[in-house]
Amino acid sequence: MKKYWAIVTIFALLSVITYVLEARAGSESKPLALSYSSTGVTYHCLKNDTSCANTATVPPQADGTNVYCSDCVGGMNTLCTSVGSGAWAFHAAGAWYCGTGGGAGSGPAGPVGPGAAPTCQPMAGATPVIRPLSTVQPEKDCYTETLSASTTACPIPAANPPANGWVGHIFVTQPSGGHSYTFTLDPTACTGTAVQYMTTGGCSALPTMPTGTGHSLIIDMLYNSLPATPELDIVSCPTTGS
Repeated sequence: MKKYWAIVTIFALLSVITYVLEARAGSESKPLALSYSSTGVTYHCLKNDTSCANTATVPPQADGTNVYCSDCVGGMNTLCTSVGSGAWAFHAAGAWYCGTGGGAGSGPAGPVGPGAAPTCQPMAGATPVIRPLSTVQPEKDCYTETLSASTTACPIPAANPPANGWVGHIFVTQPSGGHSYTFTLDPTACTGTAVQYMTTGGCSALPTMPTGTGHSLIIDMLYNSLPATPELDIVSCPTTGS
């Protein structure tokens, strides 16, 4: 009888050991994060926005994805921006973060995370479109432009809105040379989000762009998806100069 129970015990132990080894092998075969192989995607395809020229190159929009962005601005764990010489991008907390450019081993060490100080995106041209860096979580973005002509900016395409509570800042500056360029926000320019000015306090209307070299218009805005029609609330709009 003792021999019988000894044999049963041995078989039970072998079963447990086999189960543990198989479980370990199975867990080790699963990647900890998404892998994605590519020779490089553009910034707009990285973000999967409406300006992507080749949607077949859009990488997975999932945390853990690492991909080389051929025209992103390289930094150190900052939100990816365009018009650069290339950088490795890492998707975390619903957004793309860029590290320094270079080989596959030079990706970002880790994202700065939501709520960090925004990295300003340069706008250019007479009809720029304001696009949030992330559309899945509230964050802070800022945009800058030194005017080269009277400009009409389209605020956030309605088809690609950010999360409720998104905050944005725009810094628009007159160039040197005594120009009197104007700046306006017009949602009809790109089927953008409706603009709502403050009825009491704050910015009741967008002021005239100040003239004179270096004078600026500063716009603080908040995306509000709670009304039946989502809106971009213009909270404040101070100017320097007159």
